[in-house]
Amino acid sequence: MSNDSNVFTDLTSNTTYYFRYQMETTNSNYTSSDFSSQISAKTMATTAETPAPSGIYVDYSAKTLAGLTPGTYYNINGTKLLATTDGTIDITSYLDTKGELLTADLTVTYSQTVDHYESLPTTISKIGKITNTGAFTIEDDPDSDGKVLVDGVDSTYEYSTDGGSTYTACTDGPLAVTAALTGTGVSILIRKAATSTSPVSESTSVNIPGVSITPDGTVDYTNSKITGLIAGKTYIIRYDGNTEEIVADSSNSITLDSKYYGKTIDLVLKGASETINKTDYVFTNSLPQSILVNQYAVSNEITARTDTSITVKSITNGSYSIDNGVTW
Repeated sequence: MSNDSNVFTDLTSNTTYYFRYQMETTNSNYTSSDFSSQISAKTMATTAETPAPSGIYVDYSAKTLAGLTPGTYYNINGTKLLATTDGTIDITSYLDTKGELLTADLTVTYSQTVDHYESLPTTISKIGKITNTGAFTIEDDPDSDGKVLVDGVDSTYEYSTDGGSTYTACTDGPLAVTAALTGTGVSILIRKAATSTSPVSESTSVNIPGVSITPDGTVDYTNSKITGLIAGKTYIIRYDGNTEEIVADSSNSITLDSKYYGKTIDLVLKGASETINKTDYVFTNSLPQSILVNQYAVSNEITARTDTSITVKSITNGSYSIDNGVTW
């Protein structure tokens, strides 16, 4: 090793060195040897550098720096912090006001100890929000609670109904959202939630339509109609796994076809878009109105009877049963 201006170089890491110092004096009462002393043995920090921390990462979901050695001090951007027993350090103060993204790069080192100087640094670069690649669609029918259903989400997503101030975790399956009663719609934001290795994604705005008003129709058996509907609107009739669409006439009615007799039908107002006074309104299908249509009465239609048969008037689009309604 060499000494230049009291700076020792070319030392070997983790090696004990012994040093002596001596003071020269002109005082006749002392000799130079009286001022000789041996410094206590100590492992000296040398020019050999401690390796940078490795395996560390930002856990964005937990808002911590993770992968650290438990109980070890680190310097993060110059601040000395102690890793917890699970090998993490809270870095909330280094995140933006929503706790989503780093506001600056993180420079991380092992802190200086009696055995070594501060280590070489590891830099964790700040990154922006990732791209949201999700594709979200609105189902035609609301759920049984009258909420609009959004497809394309799972438990890795979260949504906001307040413009991004707060987010709620999604679950697997369609996302059920309360619709705007006016039909002018509400917008929600959907994004990928933060994970242990990735920050949140950009948010995608999804317009949630209103839900059409549930029909309140009444069966008019005399005129074979369902009345009390909205003229010009399209209604969906569902029965026995079949689906039909029919437009209500100017008398606010639709024809009650004889094939519906003896069946329970679901009457649905079909969703639509329309503009009223320059305002756009968008609706999904309504909740269904369940209607039990009574069996067609033919007792007064009998025109002849024998011991083995009866004769009835012709019934347009009618059907008959000889086994008490089991088959028609």
